[in-house]
Amino acid sequence: MLLYFLGWNEKLKETNLWTFSNKWWKESGRFLLTFPFTRYRRGLQASKKAQNMVNQLIYEKRVESEQKCNGSPHQDLITCLLSIRNDNNEEMITDKEIVQNVLLVMAAGYDSSSVFVTFLVRFLSNEPAIYEAVLRDKHNSFLM
Repeated sequence: MLLYFLGWNEKLKETNLWTFSNKWWKESGRFLLTFPFTRYRRGLQASKKAQNMVNQLIYEKRVESEQKCNGSPHQDLITCLLSIRNDNNEEMITDKEIVQNVLLVMAAGYDSSSVFVTFLVRFLSNEPAIYEAVLRDKHNSFLM
């Protein structure tokens, strides 16, 4: 960074040292991040497992939709995404895009729900009057 401000950046780009160090950082970064037993590696493996599961679901839904020609295309997310067609009746979304969309919806639903429950519990613990009102309402609804 300092070399950039001093104007030496262009001179270094012309040298082999710059090319070597640039290639080394790119290659070593890939190698270092994928060491076994690291969180990054476990995350990549978990992502691959989830993608394989969703790919299997896509295959099953595609077979099911071919067998049931008049089924509802809005039955679930995967079926809905599989039913998107263009004017020539060709699929507009690839399987990879469907997988990414399904995983996005799953992660967003999990994250927002857990954050909501956390803030709800915190709010109820900080406001005893509201907690009592919720508790009373809950008991009244079970007694009915």
